[in-house]
Amino acid sequence: MEEEEIQINRRGLFSIAQEFRREFEDAQSLLDQVIAYAGKNIRDEDITEVLGLIDRQILNDTLEAIANRNVERCMEVVETIYHFGYDLQHFCRELLQSLRNLILIKVSQHPEGFMECRKRN
Repeated sequence: MEEEEIQINRRGLFSIAQEFRREFEDAQSLLDQVIAYAGKNIRDEDITEVLGLIDRQILNDTLEAIANRNVERCMEVVETIYHFGYDLQHFCRELLQSLRNLILIKVSQHPEGFMECRKRN
């Protein structure tokens, strides 16, 4: 089989695998969709766009607004989510996962064994 010389980082591959825990064929199909969209040089933004993933910055902004008890900023984030057409249930799942990871970091000496997280570059 000829190599296609696709460039994608570990975070991108993890996003595809994590988001859709189905059969290998489904993951291959998703990867094919990303390749068809982005070409051979796949960026994290391409994966986010194709799979409809929540932008990590929006999650970070939400967490910061919650930590600062900034209701106005929280409402701005909700409005952003609405205008970008993100799935609100998906956003809530991602937000809860982020909160869970933050709690694990705070209370555990070795949280990496318990965390389901996306590596950041």
